[in-house]
Amino acid sequence: MKLKHFFYAGVFAVGITACSDNEEIGNAQTPTEANVYMTLQIVGPQGIDSRTEENPNGDEDGSQSGDTEVGSTEENKISSVNVLLCDPTTHVVTHSYNIGSSALTSITNGVRTPVIETSTGIYDVYVIANPTTETITGDVTDKTIDQITEALMKSQYAANNKFLMFNECNGSDDTGGESITIGKDNDYEHPATCSTIQLDRLAVKITSSVGQSVDISEITTGNDAEFNAVQSVDLKGFKLLNGATKANLQQKWTTTLSGQGSYPWTNTLITPAMNAGSSAETSSADEFYNHLSDFRTISKSTSSTNNVDVYTYTEVEDLYGEIPYYNIKSGEEKAAIYCMENNPTYRNAAITDALNGNTTGLVYQWQVTLKADAGGDGKAGTNCFYAYDGNYYASLKALATAYPVVLNKVTTGTTTEEKIAALEKEMNAAYTHTTDKQGEISRFRAKYNIKVYTDGIMYYTYYIKDQNYKQVEKTGQQPVNYYSVMRNTVYKLTVTKLQRIGTDIPGGWNPDKDPEDPVDPTNVYMVVEAQANPWVVSSENITLQ
Repeated sequence: MKLKHFFYAGVFAVGITACSDNEEIGNAQTPTEANVYMTLQIVGPQGIDSRTEENPNGDEDGSQSGDTEVGSTEENKISSVNVLLCDPTTHVVTHSYNIGSSALTSITNGVRTPVIETSTGIYDVYVIANPTTETITGDVTDKTIDQITEALMKSQYAANNKFLMFNECNGSDDTGGESITIGKDNDYEHPATCSTIQLDRLAVKITSSVGQSVDISEITTGNDAEFNAVQSVDLKGFKLLNGATKANLQQKWTTTLSGQGSYPWTNTLITPAMNAGSSAETSSADEFYNHLSDFRTISKSTSSTNNVDVYTYTEVEDLYGEIPYYNIKSGEEKAAIYCMENNPTYRNAAITDALNGNTTGLVYQWQVTLKADAGGDGKAGTNCFYAYDGNYYASLKALATAYPVVLNKVTTGTTTEEKIAALEKEMNAAYTHTTDKQGEISRFRAKYNIKVYTDGIMYYTYYIKDQNYKQVEKTGQQPVNYYSVMRNTVYKLTVTKLQRIGTDIPGGWNPDKDPEDPVDPTNVYMVVEAQANPWVVSSENITLQ
């Protein structure tokens, strides 16, 4: 697996100048009389306690349930480390040491540092594994550990099969460093040491697959069937939606939020404040990537008639493009997407809402196969179909017969048959356009207000909830999950049901949905499988609508 195709980037941004305490450690240090030394054992996410417990709220019977998943070689590898010694009271970084791969010694599930010359004292030890440069840009000395942030970019983070890691966290307010006492007797032959330092990946891992069969009965059967011409559906792939570009190096939690406004939950992950943009489709969401506006272009004007809004569209274009995140074999779990943790409901010290523009999720692409007797016209590709006013048709002729009003904008022909033929010709010309296919289809959609499912392709948007952290909103109520993705967790999403026909472009036609509307949690079905690391599993069976 080539991670560089899947992962987005990061470099450290600490905003401080270089300092002599930021040292590069080679293969070995020459002993100096009267100096003191230490050595450390560092273990990656291989099965010890992790940032998140195995369903920390417990099941109703008090039991713990869940599972873990051993990562791949690339996901577990520690190739370089940055060791931070901090004052245990103030958490200020007093010494920083960068150690490259040639100086590290492999041990079971991790590495050991060489003997490091340092200063006497009692410290908390923190480790950053696999920083994106040989030495962290800027020096961290005199900064508190919680002031070091990961400023995410989009090109280098975890490239070349390396994952950034930091001391594990167990859902408490602070990530605790390992205590080390370095005394005058800790010479080169007797270096100080501490308990093995256990690391979590800062990454979130997301996979998705389909169940043994996908239930489409609500779409195809019964009196309320949306579109009974559908024979089958196939998951083509998925892309990340609303990837965060900021994350705390040290995970932050609030163990009690009582007295802080009306916020009801007793413990929640706190992530940095990030701008999700405005309701304008063209608004730049600078602090998220893979926004809905990256997947589509929608332009419309609004007028009011008798207090009813009337929308006139000028662009409705699909920008989804190539999908790199899937395997070809049907039924296999799709290849993973990696991103950074994100909790849209609490940022810094502020209570916030989970919105369409700030909540991490997926945009799915599905392929519809029509029944042989569906009467499809193929004007927008094999298995294409259309929608108008909430109804679905396998051919433009069937649509125009049901809604003759669409023919009013056809300028060629005088009879109904001639106009339908002209409509079909216009559709096919757009679909077969050699230089601006999506643009021409966009103009067709906007002109006739017809949803065009080219090649039978449709889209669903799904926002992710962490399955391990259930919060009680009110006394006596059942615990609920909150929208978030958390570090060192693999979110395994299994689609078991499609409840409605998807949209013909990612996110649908309404640009106001991006990004200011609240996330709608209705009609999702979930089961929990979660435990401690290697990867903490957050598993869901989901229904798309």
